[in-house]
Amino acid sequence: MFSKWIVPLTLTFMVTSFISPVNARQEVPSDITDVCKDSISEGRRRLNDIRNMSVVEDYWIRIQSTDYTNVPSSNLWSYIYVIQGKGVNDLFFSPVFMKSISTDIIEQCQSASLVRFGLYASGVNEVYGLMPSGEVRQFRCLDGSSGGWGTRTPNWGENWC
Repeated sequence: MFSKWIVPLTLTFMVTSFISPVNARQEVPSDITDVCKDSISEGRRRLNDIRNMSVVEDYWIRIQSTDYTNVPSSNLWSYIYVIQGKGVNDLFFSPVFMKSISTDIIEQCQSASLVRFGLYASGVNEVYGLMPSGEVRQFRCLDGSSGGWGTRTPNWGENWC
């Protein structure tokens, strides 16, 4: 009777846990420079300037070898901005804006190869990453709503959404 709710609840918990870790130990890359910190702060400032939206938290996460196949870089860190508010729609309909922030962080932070913009307490997110060509590009959305979530490891350049 309740089986139709188990999978969606499990997925919501998994994604929510990823997008807003509770009491997670904040690990950071060892080679963070002042220029990198400035780039991250500028990204946070630009996001907070969007009307009716705020950055709830932001942090580094190490990319695990099981997160993606074909990771093209030895830069195995992602930077996460967790956001909330009605202005999130403005952000998510502005791929040029998100790519600009992502490119700046990836270019200024030697360890970064991915930037994620995640809506607080949801599975909604946009991901931009460093491609083998050297270009920063938006990851293609893999639709997990039709039962595909977790059936395979996404390739670099793909993201469950």
